[in-house]
Amino acid sequence: MGSTNSILEQQIPCCSQKYPIAYNDRQFAEYELHKEKLGLTNKQLALLISSWKSISSDMQAQGVTLFVEIFKSNNEVIHAFPLLNPNLKGNDAKSAMNEAFREHGIKVLGVEVMSRVNEVLHNLDQLNLCVSLIKQTGAYHRRFQGFKPQYFKNFYEPFIGMAKSSLGKKYTPQTEAVYKAIANFLIQTLIDGYNGEPEQEKHNQTVNSQ
Repeated sequence: MGSTNSILEQQIPCCSQKYPIAYNDRQFAEYELHKEKLGLTNKQLALLISSWKSISSDMQAQGVTLFVEIFKSNNEVIHAFPLLNPNLKGNDAKSAMNEAFREHGIKVLGVEVMSRVNEVLHNLDQLNLCVSLIKQTGAYHRRFQGFKPQYFKNFYEPFIGMAKSSLGKKYTPQTEAVYKAIANFLIQTLIDGYNGEPEQEKHNQTVNSQ
């Protein structure tokens, strides 16, 4: 999140393509670990998928709202996006161009993030693949100067607020529990990706691959 050019130009792989699920013992153990961390039953997962359809019907508007609220929640976050920073100085013509570019950048960023969340929620039956891609997204943020992994936590309240606002009366205590669980799961996986895999996990993977 440092250069808007990189935001607009770079596409991070997504898990839109279905792959046959044929886990070996190690992969199945990883799947079970991820499922335990997610902490949702099959019934809760079904509730998540069905309710998400209402939220994802307008990706751009929801994405823009999400990021505006993230930037409001922590003024430091936007400084990791220099060309989205409203405090940039310049002449009137340049400022107007910057403002238009900022608005476009926020729209693009919002759609990309909402699309990634959408892909994850529709591919939770391939949890290993989705966790890998979320971690890639987290690691991608290392290139943004000034970005800190704790900034991912600023996603939580705006995401829950977006769900509550979009679902209205359908946002029940049961629904709230589901969205809080998926928000925490996404955030922690992003942080894990940014920080890199723990040394013990790397060691285990090396041993298992031998």
